[in-house]
Amino acid sequence: MSDKIVICRNCGEPYYFYKYTVADQSCCPACISKLKARTYIWVVFVKSCEFRDLEREKPYMRIEAMVEEGDHAGFGLDFRIYVHAKSRSWATWFLKRFGYPEELLDSGQPTLRRREIEGLHCKVHVEVEVDGRGFLRFNAKGFDRIGGTELEDRLAKQQKVTIGTTPEVDIMADVKGENGLGVLDQL
Repeated sequence: MSDKIVICRNCGEPYYFYKYTVADQSCCPACISKLKARTYIWVVFVKSCEFRDLEREKPYMRIEAMVEEGDHAGFGLDFRIYVHAKSRSWATWFLKRFGYPEELLDSGQPTLRRREIEGLHCKVHVEVEVDGRGFLRFNAKGFDRIGGTELEDRLAKQQKVTIGTTPEVDIMADVKGENGLGVLDQL
């Protein structure tokens, strides 16, 4: 069988998943068509948190987040946050951005509780691009608190447009006679 019906993880609608097709099938075609290759700032909430590989060298949290607002509301994102000793400061920073309780992080040994992580809200700066095989790739470029403006300020600096100071001169304006008669016609 070359295809099967699956449920879209974003909108919940059934769609055909084609087994031998090289195209983005991470969700239904309607959800894929809403996304364009560009930069977004989304308000998300943590839908679920799962701790993985706790006995191994690099344990991590697998966080499933969902976009709350706008045209892409309901779109799902997955993050992997490493929680081993070397990544402790980055994981603490990430959790603070999501509004994790400070008293659980500021102790000598930070305490991670799944029920405290689930339901947290944050803004995420995501760059969506098309990879070499035609799939959409989501790159999380930053996180900020709900009331913060760090992501918007950073994006405004990247997209800043400078206007040149040299005036535009039309040397043919006199010959064209924009005001009825040109200078040459008046002589």
